[in-house]
Amino acid sequence: MLAGAGTLGWALAVPAYPTTYKRSQVPYLTVSVASGRALYGEHCAACHGAGGRGDGPAGASLARPPADLSEPHTALHTAGDMYWWLTHGIPESGMPPFGDRLSDDERWDLINFLRAFSEGFQSRVLAPQTVPGQAWLGAINFYLDGVPGKAELKAYRETHNVLLVFLGGPQAQERARALAAASAALRRKPLAVRVLGRPLVLWRGAQGVHATDDRCPHLGARWSDGHLADGHLVCPWHGLAFDVAAPCSPLLPTHDDGTLVWVQLPGEAPLPAPVLPLRPASALVSVMTLPARCSPREVLENRLDPWHGAHFHRHSFARLAVLERVDDSITVRVAFRVAGPLAIEVDARFHCPQARCIAMTIVDGEGAGSVVETHGTALGTDRCQITEAVFATSSRPGFAVARRLGALIAPYMRFAARRLWVEDAAYCERRYDLRQEAATGRPSGHTPSCQSQESSDEREPAR
Repeated sequence: MLAGAGTLGWALAVPAYPTTYKRSQVPYLTVSVASGRALYGEHCAACHGAGGRGDGPAGASLARPPADLSEPHTALHTAGDMYWWLTHGIPESGMPPFGDRLSDDERWDLINFLRAFSEGFQSRVLAPQTVPGQAWLGAINFYLDGVPGKAELKAYRETHNVLLVFLGGPQAQERARALAAASAALRRKPLAVRVLGRPLVLWRGAQGVHATDDRCPHLGARWSDGHLADGHLVCPWHGLAFDVAAPCSPLLPTHDDGTLVWVQLPGEAPLPAPVLPLRPASALVSVMTLPARCSPREVLENRLDPWHGAHFHRHSFARLAVLERVDDSITVRVAFRVAGPLAIEVDARFHCPQARCIAMTIVDGEGAGSVVETHGTALGTDRCQITEAVFATSSRPGFAVARRLGALIAPYMRFAARRLWVEDAAYCERRYDLRQEAATGRPSGHTPSCQSQESSDEREPAR
């Protein structure tokens, strides 16, 4: 027994240093990680490589190849171990000491960066399941602006589900501003909408977008006639605030994808989030809305009939040929008119990622990766709102300039989309009328409703 215990103890023994269990004196904050990244580029990248894979130019001359810092072992070492190695070096590997070149805080910044760097690589193998009480990757902490009562991200840990979206690249600030603008309307005032004849109110609070019936249960005032105070919805009649922690009327599930806001009504199978096509990471975004006298069915039928494009929309399409038809998609080769006879030919795939939505993705040609999402939302028994979101991208160098001018270009994109949909809405309404005539046996006598209408929602970029 004693011999076995001794063997087990030897097997569990690991090398340790005087600082192995030393804890960082610098918090795991984004500002520290950013500082560490700069220090890594200055002192470490020459050997370990810009991507941390041990393939830096100076590492080729070392007797032992530099460690691959992208591997999971990096995050398995204690912060104290890494502090010791940074301070004293690793002589047998050729790593020099940095204790005389970097301050204590700079060494901890570098350690925080290496931790975030390694966990970023590990996140690639995350599974869709969650295991309660077993956090694997720790999110970097950061300070929050405009969130009452919660100054740091860590205040949400083990209390809320938080979706973190990190915007990188040269357009990060621009993309962040675009996301903020997309939801600004809900932050300024409550928004009244109607879905399937049901009046709803949407607003943005400290914990995201909320939706409920547009009727205060006290005496029936419309919540949408009220105002927002510190993210709380306030009744216009008596000044009572809606408490999302203890709601006085049921909250409906919502989802904000950064461009569109979704509300799920009772009666459908619940989903954690809408099923959407793959959108390009860097895109010029435009959203157009238009009401029509039809149902979502006719909207989808219109988009699943690409053959009408070259005949019904001669001003926009020169020619079209179907390349492939399978159970869940149609792929076409279509020529978009640029000016007069000049046209650009692309291959586009149409498919329905979910009910009441159809997506067109350019799979080859100019703008490959661009996506056009068309959504049909039933407003009542015979009214539908058509929402078309365009996510345009391009590999051309000049596209970066176009994205910076997005606020000027987006109105022209909306105009082009509306021009097509005013015509296609008449198509949808005619199909709806024929379906109603077949069901009732009476002619509708209906005239198109979209020729001169402008949706009041056109001003709002988030739907």
